[in-house]
Amino acid sequence: SAGLDCEPNDIGVCVEETSPSEMFELLSRMDRIPSADELSAFVVNLRTAKYDDFVPDALLRRAWAQRLIARGHDFGLELSRLLPS
Repeated sequence: SAGLDCEPNDIGVCVEETSPSEMFELLSRMDRIPSADELSAFVVNLRTAKYDDFVPDALLRRAWAQRLIARGHDFGLELSRLLPS
């Protein structure tokens, strides 16, 4: 968390009492953006549908990642648009 008070929020992170310029500086120091598959490891409420109790965790995590990708979330591209070159 880079010493910041933060919490996960869906596919984002809420960071309190941090200016946009501070966040841009921190984000620009990131080596890379995690993939949807990597982010799926942190999802805690995977079982939301009727038969999810019968599906292995790995498959539910992969399905979560695929839904994220299908919505057009490309974190690297989105971040590159936000950060100054």
